[in-house]
Amino acid sequence: MKVRRLLVARYGFSPENHHRQSNIRIVISLAFSMAAMLVILSAMHALASARLSDIRTYETFDLQVPVADRAEGEMLASELDAQERVDAFLVAEEPALLSGATDSLMVRIRYLPEELAWYDNMTLQGTKGWMPSSFVAWKCGVPIGGEMEIATIGKGTQARVVPKRTRCQVTGTFTSRDSSFDSQYLLASIDDAPTTASWYVAVVTGLDTTRVKHLVAKTRPDLGPQSWKELCSSLYGALRLEQLVVRFVFLVLLLIILLSVRRGIERLVSRKRREIGTLLAMGLSRRSIIAVFLEESLVSTVSGLLCGILLGCGVMHVVNRMGGTSLLFGLPVLKVDWMPTILVALFVFAGSLGMAYLGMRRTVSLSLMEMLRDD
Repeated sequence: MKVRRLLVARYGFSPENHHRQSNIRIVISLAFSMAAMLVILSAMHALASARLSDIRTYETFDLQVPVADRAEGEMLASELDAQERVDAFLVAEEPALLSGATDSLMVRIRYLPEELAWYDNMTLQGTKGWMPSSFVAWKCGVPIGGEMEIATIGKGTQARVVPKRTRCQVTGTFTSRDSSFDSQYLLASIDDAPTTASWYVAVVTGLDTTRVKHLVAKTRPDLGPQSWKELCSSLYGALRLEQLVVRFVFLVLLLIILLSVRRGIERLVSRKRREIGTLLAMGLSRRSIIAVFLEESLVSTVSGLLCGILLGCGVMHVVNRMGGTSLLFGLPVLKVDWMPTILVALFVFAGSLGMAYLGMRRTVSLSLMEMLRDD
């Protein structure tokens, strides 16, 4: 054991090791690979989470329960809002053609309660009332205080649908983090909603949406609540497919890293064949020699993984600091997703040791004369 410890100290990053540059290259390769995987994994997770969060906040909410009219919606909203960790409120929507001084644009009018906290979380200019987004206002040329013409489709008594045109004053504009929401919606007060609009109860909750759907089904089995996953099934499926592709790319990248580590270790061991043969001639067992080089590989692998994690965290810190600049404006905050990071690190760790073991076992299986003959 004492001899093995001396040999481990002799190898690795010791100045006495004539091949320590190979170990340093292995550490650098592992560090940059781990940092790249950490940053990519965090970026993909942050982008997907931000997109889904924006959808659930601005477009679909966590759950939507269609209702027939305002009275039924207000009754259901009060019942759900009384539940713990459930925020429910009435919403009405209808499609419309918004016309301004310069252009016209198809939008959806969303009628909301003015006291809604979510209504206040957006960046508002002016006062509440009839509020197109800043993009829609610019596109149609309607400033705050100006007038816009809104054409909606309402139900008639003698015809199935009749166009309905109204002129409204722009009391304010809004902006949000969701560009698709900003380009499609116009906000108004729930008191201005016509009876012909589509009414539903929006639910924002920290609970599982399936649990809330069961809660609605107990009191109102005739209603069909829809979760954000069902309302945005195509986008959710695309994001899931994107995650699968990223995982496949990660798997390929991990295999490339492990093959690179194996190649580096094999080259390192081949340069030490004469030393290994000399140790065998001195009476050191093959198992002890394998243990020496496994410990050396262990030090290199752990050093590379730790340096990679620190480097990746440093890169994310710099990116987050630059998130408010014009270069990286709007980029979500990158955070370390520790569970997949730990799994990746363990996989690389186990794979590197496995590759080192296979390379060493192949080398020590050679005859003593072959080791001493080859330098």
